[in-house]
Amino acid sequence: MKIWLPDSLYRVKPLLLMLSGAILLVVTSSAIATIFACACLGYGTWIIVVRMMWSNTGMLKTRVGSRMAGEQKTHYVDM
Repeated sequence: MKIWLPDSLYRVKPLLLMLSGAILLVVTSSAIATIFACACLGYGTWIIVVRMMWSNTGMLKTRVGSRMAGEQKTHYVDM
C-alpha cells in the first residue's frame, strides 16, 4: 500500500528498512534497539517475499498495461 511514500521510494522501501535495521544492529548494543532492528529486517524481508509471490502469480499489473487496457472507469450520474 502506498500511503506515505512516492512511487519511486515505494519500490526501495524494503531495502531502506533492511539497511536501517542492519546499521542499527552494528551501531548500537541496546536490547530495545536490537529488537527494533530485527523487526526492520524482518519486515523488509517480508515485503520483498510478498512482492515476489505477487509478481509470480500475475496479480500485479504494470502501469503501462493498466493505462492501455480498456477505457477509463468513469461513472456518470444523470441529474
